[in-house]
Amino acid sequence: MNISLFKTAIAKAPQENISLEQLVQIVGATTKYGENIPDKKSEPDKYKAFKMTLPSVRIAGTFSAPGSANLIKQSGYIGLDIDNLNEEQVKQYTAALKQDKFVHAFWLSVSKKGFFIVVKIPICNGENVDIIRDYKERHVALEDYFLSGYGYVLDPACKDL
Repeated sequence: MNISLFKTAIAKAPQENISLEQLVQIVGATTKYGENIPDKKSEPDKYKAFKMTLPSVRIAGTFSAPGSANLIKQSGYIGLDIDNLNEEQVKQYTAALKQDKFVHAFWLSVSKKGFFIVVKIPICNGENVDIIRDYKERHVALEDYFLSGYGYVLDPACKDL
């Protein structure tokens, strides 16, 4: 199943649709974003502006434009975000995420102080299925799973397709 890759976080249309495996290769090969990143705490405006220039991906599926209403086809994946970790937590969480049976893929965030996690989920089928509501409910269930199992607090902003 494919996902939409946008040139930047503020792009109005996807650059292309790619597989999750292609995304993992891109993320693994992209080290240039780890250099000269403005500090999130001391330079929040610069950090936010910097993040808007980075490529963005919609893990939930393929889209004609950003936003849940523009979903074309579901991917069967949900993206989760953990932020604001210290160095020791990054090491600890890396080891745990590698072992987790639900984690399909994960990588260190651009700031190197968090993770983006991909979990495989069933695709919603049938009439009268509210895909957006179902996706949010799955996110809430995964928030509970990661909090009770690991003490991870997920970023609630990822609840949107």
